[in-house]
Formats: sequence, structure tokens, C-alpha cells
Amino acid sequence: MKRLYRDVEHQRVAGVAAGLARYVGIDPLIVRSLFVASIFLGGAGLVLYLVAWLIINPAPAGYWDADGSTGDVTRIYRDPDDKRIFGVCGGIGRAFDVDPTVVRLVFVVAVFFGGAGLVAYLALAIALEPRPPEPDHAEVDDGPGAGPS
Repeated sequence: MKRLYRDVEHQRVAGVAAGLARYVGIDPLIVRSLFVASIFLGGAGLVLYLVAWLIINPAPAGYWDADGSTGDVTRIYRDPDDKRIFGVCGGIGRAFDVDPTVVRLVFVVAVFFGGAGLVAYLALAIALEPRPPEPDHAEVDDGPGAGPS
């Protein structure tokens, strides 16, 4: 059975966001951003975080992979190739194989519900890194003087 634990090995505060992210298999940055965004929207995020801190047990020693990997976690980056403003929606769409237009629509609709979409989008724009360039396998340069051995 899959268990929910706080991830104290990768914690920023108490390991709640990292543990929730591992449980659902997403980047911890997304969960942290949602908590931060919800703090600015009435403070519910802070209350939820504190309650989760109290009721979710820390992971037993050695519970996570020995190499510190996060398992099957979907990493989310800002997508510089499919962006309208910062590339957040393009990156989310790419990570979850969803049309970025649908993601953009969700953010726009969420703007009309207390501004949550705008706050979440800005938090993600700040927190997400740009997608690293994919390696070009067509031409490999091994440095000066490289040639057949």
C-alpha cells in the first residue's frame, strides 16, 4: 500500500509539500507554489500546511530511494518554445501531455475566482526553471584535434 509521509530528506520547512508531491508523483515545486499562492488568498494554505504538518508522519529512515531520487516524478519547466507570457502553461502542457491552450483557459478561469489563477501563475513563473535545451545528437564535438583514432 502506498503511504503518505512527510519527506524530511527534501524538506524546505517540514517536508509536507515534498511528501505530497512524492505521493502524487509531481514536482515538489508545484505543491510548494500552490501552498504559497493559497496563503495570499485568504491564508487557507498556511492553515492546511500546519494541519498537515501535525497529522502526516515523517517518513521512516531509509523509506525513500537510497540515491535520493524522487522516483517517477514529472518535472515541470517553463517552455520557451510554447509561451505567451512566461511559458508556464506551455511547460505544464508538455509535462502532462495536455494542450497548453486548455491549461491557459484553466488559469484564466481561476483569475475570476478570487485571483487564484494570477497568483498561482506568477508563483510558478518565479519558481519554475526554463526547460533545458535538448542535446543535439547530429553533431558531436569532442574538442580541438578530435578525429579518428
